[in-house]
Amino acid sequence: MVVRLHPGDARALAPVLADLEAAICESLDAACTAAGLRPFAPWQLAFVPSAACEPGQPVIRADFHDPAAPASVATVRETVRLRRLEGLRLRLAGGAAVPLTHTPFVLGRGADCDLVVPDLTVSRRHAEIRHGPGGGLEIRDLGSRNGTFVNGERVAAAPVAPGDTLALGAAELRLEAAP
Repeated sequence: MVVRLHPGDARALAPVLADLEAAICESLDAACTAAGLRPFAPWQLAFVPSAACEPGQPVIRADFHDPAAPASVATVRETVRLRRLEGLRLRLAGGAAVPLTHTPFVLGRGADCDLVVPDLTVSRRHAEIRHGPGGGLEIRDLGSRNGTFVNGERVAAAPVAPGDTLALGAAELRLEAAP
């Protein structure tokens, strides 16, 4: 487990990091015991200073694997903080509406997407809707082959709001407020 801390927090916590590591490992062992699980190896923790972290907001990346197991081809990604949404939905051109429940919300043809769009002009991971820098929503193309469009204009990233028409390749969707 890697715990990234703001550099100021890392300096302030330096005298107690060994005790903190021991307490975290003890808590993890207790949680495993309570759940009837047995860890397959000792817990490994690393505290890393990172300027990308906000003061008081550590970022934790946990990787659970059996060191004796064969290597996996699965990719390990950084943890993404989901932000809940209410009252928005995406309406497909065919009429079906899908609630936009959180951001980032990945759109594409792949089974691991939040909204699977079964169209061959749509890339496996085509685009994502996320919170933009100004607090509103934006759509961001994820390197798709056939492009992402907002109201007919091709974009790499652009703000979106209810009423906008989105196109992923040839598939059209409309962002709308739920009634």
